[in-house]
Order: sequence, then C-alpha cells, then structure tokens
Amino acid sequence: MRFQPGPVVPCKGEGFSAFDVSNGRPAATALLPLRNPERWKSIAYPQFDDRASLIDKWYGIVKFEELIRTPKQRERQDMQQVKERMMVTIEYTVRTTGPNGEKAESPPTTCSFVYGVHVQYPSVETAIMNKLPGDRVQVYVPPEEMFGVYDETLVRELPRCDYKEDRLGDGKMYREMRKKCLVQFMVKEVKEEVIVADFNDLRAGTSAEFDVLIKDVREATKSEMMPSCASG
Repeated sequence: MRFQPGPVVPCKGEGFSAFDVSNGRPAATALLPLRNPERWKSIAYPQFDDRASLIDKWYGIVKFEELIRTPKQRERQDMQQVKERMMVTIEYTVRTTGPNGEKAESPPTTCSFVYGVHVQYPSVETAIMNKLPGDRVQVYVPPEEMFGVYDETLVRELPRCDYKEDRLGDGKMYREMRKKCLVQFMVKEVKEEVIVADFNDLRAGTSAEFDVLIKDVREATKSEMMPSCASG
C-alpha cells in the first residue's frame, strides 16, 4: 500500500502524529499503533467533517501494516533492550594485543550480568546499550580500561643492598613481603649499586577487541541486583 505525499497537518494526540489532507488518509509518517481506536472518534479535528470515518480508515491501514509484518519483525519488536537493571547474557570472544605486539585470542565464552550493577568495561557497556537479543557488536577496549598504559615514571632505580640478592636478576620478577605488604616489580637491570625496577603491570599497554553477541535480556530479580565482588 502506497501513500501519495501531500500537505500534512500536525495533530496532537496519543497514537499518531499527522494526517495527509490531500487524500483524506493518514500520512505515511503517522502509521503508529493505535491503543484505543474508540477514543479517537470523540476527539475534535475541525479540519475533517467525517472524523469517525477517517479514524476507522486509518485504524484499518494500521492493522494492515501490522498484518504484513513478518513473525521475526513482530518478535523483535517485543524483545527487551539492554538497559539499566536488566539481566544480560552475552557470548563473546576476545582478541588481545600485548605491549610488544603479541596477539592472543580466547575461545567463545558466555556470561550473565546485571547492566549498571555488575561492573563491565565501559566501552563494552556503551556498545551494547539499547541492543536486542541477536544483535552483535565489535568493541575496541583501550589499554586504559585494561591494565593501564605503560608509564615510564614507574621505572625507578633502587639501592641494591635493600633487596634480597638471591631474588635479583635481569628479567626476573622480584617478590617480597614487607610489613604484611607484597613488594613486587620486574627487575630490568642489576647494576653494581642499584637495580632498575619496573613497577608497571606486566600487561600494561594491552588492548583488546571484543566480539559480543547478545543472547538474552530480561528484567533482573531483586537478589540479582545485589553487587558482587566477583563481577567484572
């Protein structure tokens, strides 16, 4: 069914936005679901003499538009969107690029979380917002969201005599408990009186590409809304 364009008169009201005056039919832009067709017959539109007839025609066109929707289109229209306080199930793969350019890829993994409650990577949260089950998105996650960028200021020289000699060595990870705290760094170089220590995370500078498939979206229960320390 086609509509010829014509002058459009905006009409305020729930369910539609405009009428095409030239042919006495609703404008094509007005084909929205009508919740209560009987209600519109009592609304005054001075532009039309036969308001009830016009509404009947319009309602019939809308029903026809609904009829020609495919089952897949109707099912998609009824799906829940990803938004705050929704339980979201995704399947994803991750391809990482390390600080030295090394590549790695994880197998497909499925996980569920409450959007906005269980913390995820910000880039992933932004990308899946308002998506529907069956949607797929590719997301780049920068180093800042992973393990941080490599920071040269975290490379320092330390007195060699302050550390256990048997744990020192170029390229070795130094670990020692001091005052109930773990001291950990990468030994970049051992010199005569000092050691060059790198306090950056070994994975600093790593970025990732996520391939995310939205599997399911539903309202979260009260118990599922509780934040979990294991989430993320």
